[in-house]
Amino acid sequence: MLALGAECRESVFPLRLMDKAGVASQGFGAAVLLDKKRWVYATPANVVADADRIFVVSLVELRVLYVDRQSNVALLVPKDLETMKIWSGFLPHNVRAVELAPASPSTGNAQVCIYPLRSLPAEPTRVVSGLEPGPLDSEGLMRLDRSIQVGESGGAVLDADHRLIGMVVTLLGQGGTPVYPSLAIPVEKLRQAMISAFEPALRADVSVPSGVPSTQVRR
Repeated sequence: MLALGAECRESVFPLRLMDKAGVASQGFGAAVLLDKKRWVYATPANVVADADRIFVVSLVELRVLYVDRQSNVALLVPKDLETMKIWSGFLPHNVRAVELAPASPSTGNAQVCIYPLRSLPAEPTRVVSGLEPGPLDSEGLMRLDRSIQVGESGGAVLDADHRLIGMVVTLLGQGGTPVYPSLAIPVEKLRQAMISAFEPALRADVSVPSGVPSTQVRR
């Protein structure tokens, strides 16, 4: 269990969001490191949708490399790789990418790594259902038996082998109240985002609303 607690610190990081005027945004969340060689982070697209500048742990600025709004997945990379490498060297723990599981389970036990990391090791949860579509997510999201609070979007859902099976997300209604506070984006969508961003020749059919580009590059 101690190893899993360390993996939370090593692979899940808070985001700091700012607007054009340099004012910190009211939105917040976390990102999961998927690829350390290219320093690719994943976060729900809605977390960074209104941000003009994005920082990881308030120090390293990231940019949006890829976004699939239908799947609500955004991939982030550093604006400056050298700054990222220097920053990672000063942390009191290792930084490592989390391994993607082959598929999300339909049911079963899991662990969640959220930020702020209020308790280590990771907190237990259970996958209630896998890719079952519902009235709020026609593309299919995972259902957990643990409520995801506002600000915890971008946390990791791990299986018994510490592999990533999903990324938690909060869907908000009017007034900022969670409309279904137990959801996670399944690993299939995260893997498809990585393929679409880095291996377009292997890209499967990614559902993107008509007239909306699936790939966006920010400053």
